[in-house]
Amino acid sequence: MRLSILLIAICCAAAYGQFEPSVVVEQDRSYGIAMAVNPKDSKNIVLSAAMKVYYTTDGGKTWAASTFAPSGFGLPSLVADVKGNFFFADVTDNPTDKVGVNAVSVYHSDDGGKTWSAPSVIATSDNTLLYVTLGVHPKKEQVAVTWTEAASPGEKCPSSLYFSTSSNGGKKFSDPTLLGQSEGDCTDHASALRSAAPEMLFDGKLFVTWVQGNKLMLDRSYDHNTWLRNDITVKDTYGSWMTAVKGLGTVSNLPSLAVDNSAAKTKGLISIVYAAKQTGSEDTDIFMLRTGNRGDNWTTPSRVDKDSTKRDQLLPRFTIDQQESVMYIIYYDRRGADDNSTDVYLAWSADGGATFKEKKISARASLPSLPENTVSLQQYSAISAIKGLVVVSWVHWDGDKSSVLCVSIPRADLEK
Repeated sequence: MRLSILLIAICCAAAYGQFEPSVVVEQDRSYGIAMAVNPKDSKNIVLSAAMKVYYTTDGGKTWAASTFAPSGFGLPSLVADVKGNFFFADVTDNPTDKVGVNAVSVYHSDDGGKTWSAPSVIATSDNTLLYVTLGVHPKKEQVAVTWTEAASPGEKCPSSLYFSTSSNGGKKFSDPTLLGQSEGDCTDHASALRSAAPEMLFDGKLFVTWVQGNKLMLDRSYDHNTWLRNDITVKDTYGSWMTAVKGLGTVSNLPSLAVDNSAAKTKGLISIVYAAKQTGSEDTDIFMLRTGNRGDNWTTPSRVDKDSTKRDQLLPRFTIDQQESVMYIIYYDRRGADDNSTDVYLAWSADGGATFKEKKISARASLPSLPENTVSLQQYSAISAIKGLVVVSWVHWDGDKSSVLCVSIPRADLEK
């Protein structure tokens, strides 16, 4: 796998449309980003990028680097629980002296991201560990973590999904448990397993979605221990979990799952957002699938973006404002040019995904020019929403250099 050498700058601003840098860090590799907002204080945001963790307590006007320096692989996950505790997870260096062993590690912060605990090591393996993803209960101090384990390529190289949970705010996690009923391949073959993403409903029921080759899958557990006898195939023509994008090389094309835990009539709605090509189409668009009965039945895919050209929309990330029951989706968009120029759009829905509005939020287009043989497993955007405020972060490219931008946008400003 080849990762391009990039110069990374992190820039965040608290007002829509203003991207004045407030934090700058230089690195020699391109890492994934992750972000979470404190549900008790929307001005407290924690952002992970370029193998460092940053926090703000004033909505992004000023940022500080945490003393926490994770030894992860640059595929982080960040969440905040109901009490405002932050959790960070990634595949990390071996916590023991055994050579060739990696670990799934979770850290937590109870002071807004300033300081972090020692790692809770959930699993170790001499196989490849990747796509560690966190989820939290909306009302309790429960944390779920999922990941993929893949053997080295060979005559037989299986991949499997695992999960673990904590019921005491991340102080102790359960032993790893196998998730899903079928074993996958370790490479991009028809049965490869990638990116299990957990979400919890208000009643504690746990849902996980992942890509298995060409299929979009879902499983559910009502007790965090027992799973369905048969995995649910949500869509059997999803596409590839990796996709080639001009100027970016090959990037992860993974679904984004969210559940509605609001008090609105859409409470309990489970939705999945993804990028794919329609039958007979050469460009990718953003689609949504929804279920109101916990995965038994799903709507037909509905299109989110309003693009009328044959240009791509890609790499969506999805969240729901649980106070206002508003869906928000951030995605990259190339409708504005014929070259690699890439804008960032934000779509939102206040009626449970029945209809969407969208707005371009990037002040200027990115122009990535990474080598075609670049392969990236990173997520290049992050999104969170609380009490009418949506916070978005994304990577902006200028050729082979990049910046990570962040902005907090009141919903009222989107509607103007």
